[in-house]
This record gives sequence, structure tokens and C-alpha cells, in this order.
Amino acid sequence: MELHDPYRAPSRSAGSDDPALPVDMSGITFTSDGRVSTAATIAAGYTSSIIANRWMATLLDFVALGVTVTVAMGALDGRFAQVAIWPCLALLVAYYPVMETCFGGTLGKLATGIRVVNIDGRRPAWWQSIVRTLLRLVEVNPVLFGAIPAGLVALFTPHRQRVGDLLASTYVLRTADIGRIRPAGLPRSEPVWNAGRVSAPPPLPPPLPPVG
Repeated sequence: MELHDPYRAPSRSAGSDDPALPVDMSGITFTSDGRVSTAATIAAGYTSSIIANRWMATLLDFVALGVTVTVAMGALDGRFAQVAIWPCLALLVAYYPVMETCFGGTLGKLATGIRVVNIDGRRPAWWQSIVRTLLRLVEVNPVLFGAIPAGLVALFTPHRQRVGDLLASTYVLRTADIGRIRPAGLPRSEPVWNAGRVSAPPPLPPPLPPVG
């Protein structure tokens, strides 16, 4: 049993819930108003230029898909072309969720330096990419109004999200900004003291007895 020494500072275990103990805030960056940087706070700071990037990415995707389907259909004669139209349609539908889930963006997004992420800055889950794709059929349909509906919604939403992003809880960020997000669950490193709640200081030790 360890004897109590009143003149030694009390020890604190790293796993204690004492609010005065260090709290892991390493790797987290903050906005100008003191909020932790997440995909939402970063997207909220974007101007309409991010919408221009998204429009350019959409145009590049339309061109890439259009050329691919045209070449594939042109390489087949009329009899096989009618059969090949269904695999081509499947390619058009699967292109977006596969690329966004596996790579964080389509070819157009990769070329223009933007990515689709969740709130933690990670690539979207399959269900999120599928929801974005389903809404894309209405918001970003070249047969209807092109990307105009998606652009208008993103222009007037706080985090520059179209309807598909809102329902899927996804954000479109510039690739260079993703590193500012610290996803949950990363290992701890240097702690920072919790300044919000400070417990009472330990009592002072009794005075030393007089000498002589």
C-alpha cells in the first residue's frame, strides 16, 4: 500500500473522466468562429465557384459517357446494337455510385479536383451514392434541364448541396480541403486541456512544523 504524501501532487490516470484532465483535440482544425472543421463547416464557406466546378465535372462526365456509349453502339451492327442498349443503360446507372463509393468521385470530379464525402470526410457509403444517383435522374438529367435544377438548389442551400446531397447527407468538397477534417475514431496524440470545465484545485498540504 502506497503511503500518502501531502507534499506531492496527486496523480491522475489517463482514463479518468475528470473534466480537468486533458481532452484529445489533436488534429482538429477550427473555423474562424471556433467551430470544429467538418465537411459541413468547410462546405458552408464555399462561394458559388464550387458550383462551377461541379458543373464542369458534370459536363466532363456527360462527354465521357456519351463517347463511350456511342463508340460501343457504333462498333456493333444493328442486330447486336438493340441488345447492347441495355448493358449501356446499366453502365450509365452504375457509373456514378460505383465511382463515388470506390474513388470518392466520378472521372469529371477527379479531373476538376472535387470529391463526394460524408460528414467525416470519408468516401460515401453505397446507400449514399445510390440516393445521389437516383436524385440525379431528376436534378442532373441532360434530357430535361441539364444540371440547372441541381445548380440552383446548391446555390441557395447553406452547404452548397443539391437535393441528392441533402437526402444522402453528403457534401462536395475540394480535394485540398478534405485533409482539414479529422474523422472520428483516429488515434489520440497530443492532448489539450479542457478549458470549458475546470474542477476545484486540490487542497494545499498542511504547513511544515517549525524548526528549533
